[in-house]
Amino acid sequence: MDQTVLGPGVYVFQTRTLAATCGDDERSGYVSSFVASIDGVPGSRAMTMHLHDARYWSTWDLTVAASGSVHGSSLMDGTSGPNRPNNVFDVTRDASGRFTGHGARGYDATIAGHAQHCEVTYDALMRRIDLRGLIPPPRAVTSLLESLFDARRSYSDRHEGSNEGSLSPCLGGGPDLARGLQQLL
Repeated sequence: MDQTVLGPGVYVFQTRTLAATCGDDERSGYVSSFVASIDGVPGSRAMTMHLHDARYWSTWDLTVAASGSVHGSSLMDGTSGPNRPNNVFDVTRDASGRFTGHGARGYDATIAGHAQHCEVTYDALMRRIDLRGLIPPPRAVTSLLESLFDARRSYSDRHEGSNEGSLSPCLGGGPDLARGLQQLL
């Protein structure tokens, strides 16, 4: 059965450290923020999250449970073997569309000469970034380019044969400028 809780897109993923059992991690309350892309088939219960600016936990497997909660798991980049450091979180979506919950990352360390398993617990927050307001719609960009092209053509018609003050170096591209840029968008 398909789910409607989590879809592919661009998200912000944040963690706020609650505690570190070995005392060798960020101070309690430290917030880390990442830009995340979630990739997968819309409606699928399994997706992948990539934290493009993360040094240690860049790839996550996400699973959407029948209850609507989202479970994330990652293994530390650049490590191998059965005792690789791991990182997990569980979040649920609230009425505002934010995903909130808790997570923990675990790793083995040597503290004062003794091998010890360490764990850092954190609050987790994930929220989709709405890019629609950040990128102008293609028609608005096309209208702007057409206006610039018309201004260039009008200027060129009035100053035929003269390069003085020409808009050509600024706008260039010939008569297909607006159409070419429209295809790129």
